[in-house]
Amino acid sequence: MNKLSEQSDRIRNAFDSVEEKKDQPAMFSEPDLNDEDKRLGAEAAALADAPPAWVASPAIWKEARKEVIPYAEKYKEPYAVVAHVYKQKGGTVK
Repeated sequence: MNKLSEQSDRIRNAFDSVEEKKDQPAMFSEPDLNDEDKRLGAEAAALADAPPAWVASPAIWKEARKEVIPYAEKYKEPYAVVAHVYKQKGGTVK
């Protein structure tokens, strides 16, 4: 393999790597979860797909869940993170 071909392969591999990661958040840092986030998250985890009874806006809940759950393995308490994101997006607790 010549040097130009090797360089092309490295560039292609780097580009492919960036393309694979472009839809993923840059960092998976655990947000500062308060006791309410954790309590609400525990209730939500028991239901999995359905919005919990305390959710006042199912549309916001669905959006928050859609953002967090694909990366659930990155968080200690994924549904607490969903509850946190739900409130950050303006969702209210009944």
